[in-house]
Amino acid sequence: MTEQAFVPFERLVVAGVGLMGGSLALAARQRGLAKRVVAYSRRLETANAALQMGLVDEVSSDFSQALENADALFLAAPVAQFSALLGAVDAGSYPNLLVFDAGSTKANIVEIARQLAQSRPGVSSPWFANFVPCHPIAGAEKHGPQAAVATLYEGRTLVVCPHADNDAFSVARVRQFWQAMGMRVMDMEAHEHDRLFAAVSHLPHWLAYAYVHSLLQAPTGTQDMQEGGAGFRDFSRIAGSSPEMWVDIFQDNQAQLLAHLDVFQASLNQLRDALVRSDRQKLLDELTRVSGSRKSWVGH
Repeated sequence: MTEQAFVPFERLVVAGVGLMGGSLALAARQRGLAKRVVAYSRRLETANAALQMGLVDEVSSDFSQALENADALFLAAPVAQFSALLGAVDAGSYPNLLVFDAGSTKANIVEIARQLAQSRPGVSSPWFANFVPCHPIAGAEKHGPQAAVATLYEGRTLVVCPHADNDAFSVARVRQFWQAMGMRVMDMEAHEHDRLFAAVSHLPHWLAYAYVHSLLQAPTGTQDMQEGGAGFRDFSRIAGSSPEMWVDIFQDNQAQLLAHLDVFQASLNQLRDALVRSDRQKLLDELTRVSGSRKSWVGH
């Protein structure tokens, strides 16, 4: 299938209309990728805000009601809510519902979905074949529907993590949707995804939060932050991200994050030791190597 051949969704339900969900809803409407976009949120005021801003066509605080006659569901809520949302899908009758997500972790989500689909002996759960795990590499430190922008996904990378029970047509349709959103699409195994993004996404967010946390331990910390320049701004920016979302990500990918934290701690100790010993050459060599590597980074 090609990008031009994409057939719009009849009814796309977006569960969670913050930055990620709100931006997808807005872009899908503007690009004609869904005939009707429905916002679901546990907080009806959030869904209503998305409606008032023109991100969606209608809202619902009843998830089962929102899914009636839907052919696609996009999960953009915090990952800790996925179990309840997928459980509601499993408990309903939506054999043709295409489900995809924006979760920053993948292996645990796939396992939760698998267990739900296998939890009722003798009951077929065809929705699991249509659940296509995704991770759009896009975002910002701002959150809430007011942060939504139609161009959030343009030119960015989308990682698809197909599982063994996936329906090939469902995976192809999800890939096609994201391509129609202007994204570059690549495949990755779920556990490899979690290992990689623990290193290049989850750890940096942890460190940004930890850095600002350390400043706030000092009596003058809040005042000191006001004097920060470009270095403080750049390093601390992502500490302004949604705490609810990132607590869930840290816990969901705990083992991989802890492994990378151990490596980081060892590196920190190595550099600290050189500083304690006033070993200028060691520090210069290490910082030169790091600087060169960072300058060669192309990025997404």
